[in-house]
Amino acid sequence: MSTLRVMFFVSEYHRLHGGQRSLLQLARGLRDAAVAPVVLFPGEGRCSAAFRAAGIEVRILPGPDIFSTFGQGLLRGRRRHQARVFASQILPYSLRLARLARADGARILH
Repeated sequence: MSTLRVMFFVSEYHRLHGGQRSLLQLARGLRDAAVAPVVLFPGEGRCSAAFRAAGIEVRILPGPDIFSTFGQGLLRGRRRHQARVFASQILPYSLRLARLARADGARILH
């Protein structure tokens, strides 16, 4: 049986909370199920360090400034601002992320 490479994207890399902890547990278990997990973060922080310490492969693709904004600031902005940020930061980053996943051999991007 061949190993399935799955890349998980986690935008929150400063803190390690519920969703990140759940993914950490999942990634640990996937290694025993012929799945090679790799976790992609937009920066270095407590969360990326915890995944590395657990022996999970980590990639860093520096993210746009909006990923450093806490409290869902983008969601509270005006529609025009949201559209501008999406077109200038989120969409180009997403395309870079997809190219990295493909080049890295990931069959699934989550």
